Amino acid sequence: MNTIVTIILLTLAIAANGQSTPEIGERYKYIDSLYTDGFKAYLTDFRSQIYYPSEIKTEGIIGIIYFEASVDTTGHISDFKILCGIDPRLDSIVKEKFHNTNGKWRIQIDEKNRKIPFIITDYVYFELR
Repeated sequence: MNTIVTIILLTLAIAANGQSTPEIGERYKYIDSLYTDGFKAYLTDFRSQIYYPSEIKTEGIIGIIYFEASVDTTGHISDFKILCGIDPRLDSIVKEKFHNTNGKWRIQIDEKNRKIPFIITDYVYFELR
């Protein structure tokens, strides 16, 4: 039986003006151990690439997109799914940009020195300010 570890990563808000506002603190410690170059690289490779299209803003669409991604024993994304989306256009942006992290996750080793897959659960918050 394969061991799967689930990690919950809390993220940042994407403001209507396109500025991201990460809160760096205790809750980001896990990302440093999971992502090849740490939390700042995760922000560059994924978070800073997310945009809030103006037509969606003008429609007043806001909310949180929750997603889950499986990372295999080589550090690549083997599965991605939206757990709770808000609009198919925003959902596809999150999915597309998360794939920029493919191959950049650290391989996890269990207590018996076996490589194990893990699951990333994260969210992106879109709001009008």
